[in-house]
Amino acid sequence: SIDSAKHSPNLVPTATKPDTVQTESMSYSQYLSMIKSQISCAKDIHNALLECSKKIAGKGQPQGIL
Repeated sequence: SIDSAKHSPNLVPTATKPDTVQTESMSYSQYLSMIKSQISCAKDIHNALLECSKKIAGKGQPQGIL
């Protein structure tokens, strides 16, 4: 719950009673969509960092050796 509040802009409702609906909450399908988007973004950043590190590591090597 603490991690969800830290990394998610809106709360995901945990109660199933209709009288406890939170006004700023999102549905579970909206939550899943947001998480998939965050995972995709994290993978893109990871891949960009790997590519940059390979380019930096490659600049120190002699031209004929890879």
